[in-house]
Amino acid sequence: MNILNKLNYKEFLEKFKNKRFTKKQITMMTMAFLIISVLFLVSYESAESSAKKAVLERLNDPDSAKFGRFTLVDKNSACLTVNARNRAGGYVGNNQAKLVKYDEEWIVLVLSEISHDECVDYMVQRMKNK
Repeated sequence: MNILNKLNYKEFLEKFKNKRFTKKQITMMTMAFLIISVLFLVSYESAESSAKKAVLERLNDPDSAKFGRFTLVDKNSACLTVNARNRAGGYVGNNQAKLVKYDEEWIVLVLSEISHDECVDYMVQRMKNK
């Protein structure tokens, strides 16, 4: 944020602090905030459930899947932690699914034995290089 933006932001805050809102204005702002929050949560939940479905399709034993952290890196890339049984029947430990969205569907690029944070860092770098 440059100095001009900081000054405008400070000026805005001062004006906002001194403003008296009516009950109707406060109600409308609260309603707008709640609607935006609900829309964000619905979108996030939809992304997570779609990503889980894509990962399940790649597993040898989808019924054994235990999901962990999900991070929506941007609207078209995400990381999802999953632990599932391998062909021998043993759990492999937490793996990270690197996911991209193509034609509104999540596609698993790879399941990697890295940390969730490393997965997110990788996906961020991938976006920057495009």
